[in-house]
Amino acid sequence: MTAYYQNRPPRNISCIKTFIIMTSLERCLAVLNGEIPDTLPIVPQSFMYAVETAGFKMADVSRNGRKMAAAHRISQEKHGYDGCVIDFDDAAIAEAIGARVIYRDTEPAIVDEERPVLKDLRGVHELEVPDPWTAGRLPEWLEATKTLSDEIGDRVLIMGRADQGPFSIACLLRGMTQFMMDLMTEDRALIADVLEFGRKCCVAFAKAQNPAGSWRNCAHADSLMGRGSVVPQTSKSALKLMPDCGFAAGREFLSRFGNLRYDGNA
Repeated sequence: MTAYYQNRPPRNISCIKTFIIMTSLERCLAVLNGEIPDTLPIVPQSFMYAVETAGFKMADVSRNGRKMAAAHRISQEKHGYDGCVIDFDDAAIAEAIGARVIYRDTEPAIVDEERPVLKDLRGVHELEVPDPWTAGRLPEWLEATKTLSDEIGDRVLIMGRADQGPFSIACLLRGMTQFMMDLMTEDRALIADVLEFGRKCCVAFAKAQNPAGSWRNCAHADSLMGRGSVVPQTSKSALKLMPDCGFAAGREFLSRFGNLRYDGNA
């Protein structure tokens, strides 16, 4: 940090105001700690723009951790924003579980929903939580986090994302339309089992992001979950992610979103 006087110091030394210029990392951590930063931190989720800025193609970057890191580093150094979000598509965890993925040159990879992993929800009991260090492309995401952290992590916030949350993972494994039907017709205990499996997958990946170099604000998203599709098991699964992954800021929001309160029991 650097202290400085704005304009000319007044004669009365007691009236001098000291301003602090923060690094990008200090700025982000101040906000996460509930403190006031020197200016509003900017942490864009801009992986597609970063790939374009670096002159890469999505199909090449999606399976290469070092290119993931290079794309973010080049873009961050060019534009000077405060943090990088390691995120290149929504299919990484589902693929590590066994889903077929379609890779595209100019768009993010997507799960092939015409070939679902779960042809019946009861098949979830036969699935295993993927090891983030060995399964699918998850090691590439972790390599991206580590490489970027080693290169610029001393001054820029590196946010390792844990891909999708329980509800979205269920949609990707079962197919969105079919899982919506399952919510209406299947036993609630079975739905809870499916969501709990997704939670365990997300937690395992999130926990791996921290030793890889992510700060303790590892992000996850349940992008396919909306208020109209929330059932109690969904919100409880999302809330249970919080203590496992070091989340704090999202607890109150999720409590309101799902009309539930986090009781501290994971």
